[in-house]
Amino acid sequence: MSPLTSRQTKTSSDEWVVVAEFSNDAEADERVALLKGSQIPAVRMPPTNILNVVGPGLILTNPIRILVPPDRAADASALLADASVG
Repeated sequence: MSPLTSRQTKTSSDEWVVVAEFSNDAEADERVALLKGSQIPAVRMPPTNILNVVGPGLILTNPIRILVPPDRAADASALLADASVG
């Protein structure tokens, strides 16, 4: 088997999964805090939001993804869905 290149990653059941995406830092940080407060490990990627200037006066941000361990994804999704309703 050939070695992995920089564009490939080893797949594993230990990899975290995306449970939500947000466009602003405050909302993403709030949801990560909610998950952690409920004893669900969570991280956001990227750790800081990166702005892209696309043209005169047009700025786009990369989506902020919230990731959790695969075995906690269902719990995290349910908690985030409840939080968005309330």
